[in-house]
Amino acid sequence: MKYQKVLLIDDDLDDQEIFVLAVEEISSELKCIICHNSDEALRQLQENQTEVDVVFLDWNLPGSSGYEILMQLKSISGMENVPIIIFSTSSDQQTMQKAFDLGASDFITKPNRLHLLVASLTPILT
Repeated sequence: MKYQKVLLIDDDLDDQEIFVLAVEEISSELKCIICHNSDEALRQLQENQTEVDVVFLDWNLPGSSGYEILMQLKSISGMENVPIIIFSTSSDQQTMQKAFDLGASDFITKPNRLHLLVASLTPILT
């Protein structure tokens, strides 16, 4: 198993639920941590309350752009080498390229079915 602790930063409760179900289906050894907004995630990571192996970041959070949050995550001490994967409903090439330019490790378009999400996450998490 590549990772043990997975952080999802996403404000949508339905997306959180399907993500947790997908992670649990992939492996019971994975621990999924949910932050409902960027402020909560940044605070926990900056105060070392949360250590994670990989981050899945919703690109469309209220209050901050995905670009800003990605840069803030990358600037936190200890997060420099943690993969940050954009998890978004958006799939346009310009958005993807900007995310990669800012240090995103991957970009996954949110599927609307559990089995599709499991298929997307499995190669990343295992």
